[in-house]
Amino acid sequence: MLLDLQIAAVLLLTAGCASPERRALAAARRVSEAADRMPPERAAVAEAAKGLGAADISAERLRVCATETVAAVHDAAASAAFYRPESEDMVLLEERVLDEKVRRGMRAPRDLKRMFFAYMGARMFDRAAALRTRFPEVEFPSMPERFLVASSSAPGRPVYAVEADWKTVERTALPLDRGIRVVMLLFPGCPAAEAATEDLLAEPATARALREGAILLTERFDAEGVAAWKRRFGLGSFFIARRASDFPEFNFAASPHFYFLKDGVVRSELTGWGGPGGPSVNRARWLAELERAAR
Repeated sequence: MLLDLQIAAVLLLTAGCASPERRALAAARRVSEAADRMPPERAAVAEAAKGLGAADISAERLRVCATETVAAVHDAAASAAFYRPESEDMVLLEERVLDEKVRRGMRAPRDLKRMFFAYMGARMFDRAAALRTRFPEVEFPSMPERFLVASSSAPGRPVYAVEADWKTVERTALPLDRGIRVVMLLFPGCPAAEAATEDLLAEPATARALREGAILLTERFDAEGVAAWKRRFGLGSFFIARRASDFPEFNFAASPHFYFLKDGVVRSELTGWGGPGGPSVNRARWLAELERAAR
């Protein structure tokens, strides 16, 4: 009798998974198709991810779903979390599917590293640290050891300031609402952003403007990379955004991307670096945009 009840329970759960599984697989394929386009369509990924989030993909359902579905949903959730790092529901879905892959013996080191980046992107630092502890055999990227919160209640946008040894970061506020400001968005280690910084520092006029009025900002939580950049170029005003949505006027998808502000309002912008004419032409364009913002 007990065996019959167990069999019935498995059959019921399997039958209950069938329709949600088809929906989940279809939604996963839509997310992956949008993410695989060149360039990836972030808006399309976000829209497709809504279907993935609505598919009711619980840990219990995953246990009886096909291997193909588990693999497809994991790839889609990881892509959605990468392109929408603030979407905690996608990060938690990726977590659930990864746990199922681990249970089935399907996980790869790459899966764990993607999960780590998703946690850091969503600022789920405790989960990122726990993942490193759970899988000590995997060589994860670095992360700070201490996360502090500034005691001051000064107004401004929430950001993380990185200490010189990068192992300590502090949540603080970044004021942007007064005067002329240049905000340089970049990815730490980006060759184009490195070239732009070197070129701007090579000329007194642009070097002075960069050192005195520029703020460097990244969405990527790479504290070690930020600290290395600050040491290399001697630029102390380099912060990590708490969330991209705290800066709705900025597009973090390009590196470098310069915004020229006056009293907190974007007056001009410049994307990329390089092209015909060399550093002197790029510096002239940069100064022209700065002057435009100051008018």
